[in-house]
Amino acid sequence: MTALRLTLVLFALASIVGPARADCVSECRAFTYCDNTAGWDCGSRLGDCYRRCQGTGGGVSHGALAYGKTSQAWGYSYGFADTGGARSKAMANCRRSGGDCAVVADFANGCAAVAAGAGPAYAVAQGKTGSAAKTAALKACRDEGVEGCEIQVWGCAQ
Repeated sequence: MTALRLTLVLFALASIVGPARADCVSECRAFTYCDNTAGWDCGSRLGDCYRRCQGTGGGVSHGALAYGKTSQAWGYSYGFADTGGARSKAMANCRRSGGDCAVVADFANGCAAVAAGAGPAYAVAQGKTGSAAKTAALKACRDEGVEGCEIQVWGCAQ
């Protein structure tokens, strides 16, 4: 078999089988890189990409949110194979900004959000999408009578 023919056979097999999960997840993260100046919803775009990876043996993706009710420090994580790793990363991210952090949400193949207003009161909600989680967290915050509720942190692991 010539090198060219072998290359074509391997290419055809890769097209049928699809990319390996690790490659797919890496591509999602590179494709959806964003910072605070991004003009689009990074979480939704990343979630869409991860959903495409699900068909390549993706399995369960875990995430977590950590929040400090006094400092209002926050941290999040996504794309972990287990809850423990997701919780550790969210806490590490939160502790960069405050010392009173606690994990307030664990989620798998879904999203979560924290809403808070004036004072130490906050609400946490989960949903299938980032929009659903944020809407539910804002509603829960307002239902508690908190004034000036705003989303503090949200994340998706899908």
